[in-house]
Amino acid sequence: MNAKPPPAVLQRRCAQFIKHALSHGILLTVLALWTAAGWLTAGQKDSQDPLARRLQAAMNGALSGSVGYAFVWKQDDAVLQQGASGWARAPWEEESASQPMAPQTRFHIASISKTATAAALLVALERNGRSPDDPIDEMLGDDFSDFAPRSKQLTPKRVLNHTSGFDFSPETLREPFREHLAELLQTGPPREPGGDPFRLRHAGTGTPPADEDRAVYSNVNFWLARALLEDVTGLTYEQAVTELLLKPMGISGWSLKPEPQPRPLGYSRWRPGQPGSNRSEEPLIRHMAGPAGWHTDILGLGAFATALAEGRGISPQVRDLMFRHHMGVQSASTPAGKAYYHDGVWLDGGQTGFESGMVVFPNGVTAAAMVNTFGNWWITQRLVNVYKSLLPTASQSQSGGRRVVELQGGDSASILYWTTDETLPLGEWTSYEGPIEVDSGTKVTFAALEDGRKAGFVNRLVVP
Repeated sequence: MNAKPPPAVLQRRCAQFIKHALSHGILLTVLALWTAAGWLTAGQKDSQDPLARRLQAAMNGALSGSVGYAFVWKQDDAVLQQGASGWARAPWEEESASQPMAPQTRFHIASISKTATAAALLVALERNGRSPDDPIDEMLGDDFSDFAPRSKQLTPKRVLNHTSGFDFSPETLREPFREHLAELLQTGPPREPGGDPFRLRHAGTGTPPADEDRAVYSNVNFWLARALLEDVTGLTYEQAVTELLLKPMGISGWSLKPEPQPRPLGYSRWRPGQPGSNRSEEPLIRHMAGPAGWHTDILGLGAFATALAEGRGISPQVRDLMFRHHMGVQSASTPAGKAYYHDGVWLDGGQTGFESGMVVFPNGVTAAAMVNTFGNWWITQRLVNVYKSLLPTASQSQSGGRRVVELQGGDSASILYWTTDETLPLGEWTSYEGPIEVDSGTKVTFAALEDGRKAGFVNRLVVP
């Protein structure tokens, strides 16, 4: 429903009512009633579209309890469903007027910035004839000369997939950025945790882990990636990401500059009704640039996920390196294959903040979501759970020596399937008309098609 928010007078009355409701512990009930009434929702597709309707219901359930959220699901460039609900600035804020959440509400996407940093650096290396397996001492500028002997053991790949050995980092770096980073990198031999800003995992050896399974997440890696990007390209970090990545992807609206006031506020999941905060001042954000820093709305984040899914603006080699070696992304298993994702968490102070996530699923399906309520949401896990809940399902029985498989796809228009090990073009799939008999060990791949769409939500079953 695309209903407008209540008028200012009604908002003020609602704010007064909320303050009264807080004392009775019923804030979340009030918010749920507002959302159910359609006052706080925007951007949904036609409710007669079965898939859009299920996506909307699933996302409402997945993000229930946040003060405000926005999301988008796409397949290729087609929007499956998008929406926003709740408040960017809540009615109980006394210092400023309330603002409904909208698809155009801009957030700090925090660590999802790492995905952009990784992609931009890989593009830069490719254009300059370098490999992500080359030692970084050949690429860093003179201001890192004291770090060069140690950097011979490190490569861009180990930096971007967190296998460099750095396992601790400060929240932000001072200016000048490069001078402070060089200072961090010159701290000498590894010590016990708490002594240095970081330590190498293999104490006393200076040797990075031998494999990606021993990755240790650290912001230091992506400050170092930022320095590499600047040294390889001769551009500032912001220029390099914009010119090498965002523009070729056809993406606009990303910025390291927070929005002018009044900005969206971050809230706490555990402190309902408390005032929000947003300390995303430009100097702080620029200190964070590399591992964090980028701001965009849900439409811009969804466009970035789609560009990664399609390989738009980057070569197939860069996309394959990112996904295969987990450079700037992590992965999760789904019945249709691997999904690649990254979360972003911006703790604004105390227990208030923002969380976001994006996922590139198989078959061109992507999803992104943002909440302005800190609370360990693990957005990408919720998106993966929503995806799995929308997959068609199967049940099995036995008839003689063969297995009988029945496929269900909710209220989908049709179900298609195939039973070979190879991947078949959509036109060669078989239309499901009723139970099918198969031998034990057969792999059944099936998808529910809605309104003639390309198959996106694909499931697989190996018959025991």
